[in-house]
Amino acid sequence: MQPLDVINAAGAAWRSGISVVPVREDGSKRPDLQAWAEYQERRPTIEELVGWYGKRTDPLGRTGVGWVMGAVSGGMECLDFDDVDALEDYQARAQEFGAADILQRVMDAYFEMTPRGVHLFWRCETIAGNQRLAADAAGKVRIETRGEGGYVVVAPSYGEVHPTGTPYISTGEAADIVTLTADERDTLLSVARSLDRRERVEILHEPERATTPSDGTRPGDIYTDRVSWAQVLEPFGWRRVSRKGGEEYWTRPSARTGGIDATTNYADSGLLYVFSTSALPFEIERGYGKFSAFALLAHGGDYQAAARDLAGQGFSEDVPAADFGSSITLRPSGGVSPAASRGREHLAPPSDGSRSDSYRFDHGWSEGHFVTRYIAWAASQTDAPHEYHEAGALALLASCTPNVRSFFPPWPRGLATNLYLLIVGGTTASRKSTSLGYATALMRDVEASTILPNRATPEALIEALSQRSRRGSLIIGDEFGASMEQMLGRASYMSAAPGIILEAYGTRAYRYTRRSKRNQEGELKADFDEMIDPHLSLLTASTASIFEAITTREVQSGLLPRFAFIWPSSRPPRRPFYEPAPDAEDERAWLLDYLQRLFRWSSTSSMTGYDIPARWAHDAELVADEVVKRIEDEPNEIVQRLAAMELKVAMLSSLGDQVPAVQEMVVELRDAKQGERVIGRWHDAALRFAAEVGGLTVVQRIVEHGHERILDALKAGPMKRSQVSRDLKLTAKQTDDIEQTLLDRGLIEVMQQAADGPGRPAKIWRLA
Repeated sequence: MQPLDVINAAGAAWRSGISVVPVREDGSKRPDLQAWAEYQERRPTIEELVGWYGKRTDPLGRTGVGWVMGAVSGGMECLDFDDVDALEDYQARAQEFGAADILQRVMDAYFEMTPRGVHLFWRCETIAGNQRLAADAAGKVRIETRGEGGYVVVAPSYGEVHPTGTPYISTGEAADIVTLTADERDTLLSVARSLDRRERVEILHEPERATTPSDGTRPGDIYTDRVSWAQVLEPFGWRRVSRKGGEEYWTRPSARTGGIDATTNYADSGLLYVFSTSALPFEIERGYGKFSAFALLAHGGDYQAAARDLAGQGFSEDVPAADFGSSITLRPSGGVSPAASRGREHLAPPSDGSRSDSYRFDHGWSEGHFVTRYIAWAASQTDAPHEYHEAGALALLASCTPNVRSFFPPWPRGLATNLYLLIVGGTTASRKSTSLGYATALMRDVEASTILPNRATPEALIEALSQRSRRGSLIIGDEFGASMEQMLGRASYMSAAPGIILEAYGTRAYRYTRRSKRNQEGELKADFDEMIDPHLSLLTASTASIFEAITTREVQSGLLPRFAFIWPSSRPPRRPFYEPAPDAEDERAWLLDYLQRLFRWSSTSSMTGYDIPARWAHDAELVADEVVKRIEDEPNEIVQRLAAMELKVAMLSSLGDQVPAVQEMVVELRDAKQGERVIGRWHDAALRFAAEVGGLTVVQRIVEHGHERILDALKAGPMKRSQVSRDLKLTAKQTDDIEQTLLDRGLIEVMQQAADGPGRPAKIWRLA
């Protein structure tokens, strides 16, 4: 850094409308002025700025520059992270709750590394004073703001400005700092408040304190014991967006950004804790019990009226819970399905996937094996969990080995090596995309045509696979949760995609018929694509947002059980972003050469049209059969396909040990045991995944729990849509969503009733 850098930065900030002040060079980080309050009200003049920073050629110029926040700088506000780990936690939470796009806009425009942490800046018409947003359990502040009246030391300050002597570093220009809407700002602050780890304590209103001491028999006490938070909040428009362990995350009614506005039951507190200043009638930084929340939402804070109301609903000692439990559920409540919850009690409490100095991945692959060397190479390049690299290595081996098949009675058409792999990570800083990128680049160097687009319509996917008979195909893509939401939601043009993914997993011949061409008379005519022996593998990733897009039906349909879930419980220690990765080109060259030789070996079979048989040693068969038996005894549907995956991984273990010399391969005992190790990890992750399925929106729960009633009613004959809406007490928007979901699943058909008078003809639903 040079004084000229500071002079130029001060001038650029001043020209972009920021109130700039000089900084002391004594480590105090305070303004170098006897009084600087006036610069909270006005920007310095150009003469004052020149007086502070001298001429551009001054070799002994200042080494620090500061910005005054607030209206004087155009509504400027700073989000101050105490350390980089705090930013990583924040990025993870922003991704998890739909605020990643807003955050990325802020970071792309201007990003600042301080000697110990990070500064983010934005402008907004609505800001406040300095706020402490998140602290650790001991009360140490990790995230705070500098707002109206606040002041921040900024880049390129250096030298003795900071007590460490470390410079401030920025990317971007001050003039590019983004302007946020009030809702966007509130969302980003809410995400920060959600990371507060201080103890949550219920703060009682005066009317509550004035009541007689509780002996547990008051209506409010009974209500608190008998209802869930969903039953308290959802009737008033709150929407649960996710669940992690016992804690639930909520979005306020009419939220425009879809961010997180509150949690319930943090650290088993049983309390509602609101982060958003827009989540009226609740206040931030205080805890609410269920009765307090109900009194505010239903009776404007009149606790006596709320108690009378609850007593009238049956919340009293005279009425047992079973007599009124359903009557107070104004909207269907959800939860983990019985099928999904079975087996969960055998799991350790799921970790949040945080970084740990004690991280270790005992993968079990032998020394010199392709997977071992791939993990070591990829781990030298990035600090992603090694489990991600194992998945990448298996996807590459699978893609290079089409036509290899094991023939057993349960799989008479042959079991291929292709795999569907889903990496689940709660954070953008978990390096999911980075890990996928290494696998993509290596496969592209082996055979670029193997990689198919990760965003394609069903027709385009079928057409691509039909042109790749008996050849390996690989789809690598991030944000699988968003893709699932598109396929399973209202994008009807994608509704066929899940079925095609199901077919491509194990079919040997599949014809896809469509009506998309017209003859000379203008009539639609059928045309079709046929895929013969497709060998499709998927390597994809998602954050916890996937639980908003799926339901237990995707488990029951067989779609999700075909995926291996890679969900590490911890991550390796973080590496500084500026630390260069070691040169590992020789190792990458070895991996590339191995895959190319394996690809050529398998390609011979592609040309001849014959399968490559996998021969199993008998002791390998015995080990694999014991694994298959244990899986078949499992009650949980999501793990049922792991039996086939155990055999697939065992075959890949053999194929990764050495490239066969002939068109045959042998699965040895060590391969079956390695398959057992890998499947054990995937089994635990699958049960964790299944336990999270069910964190549904209100509308999704209405569909999942109410559609059977609709279908039963339709068995008696077609019904008017309006009648269905009245019977279930649905809004028009909810009815639209249910209609589209049932259409996408092929459960109903919708007809237009012939007009018999003025007004719009009614819609008629009937069973498909």
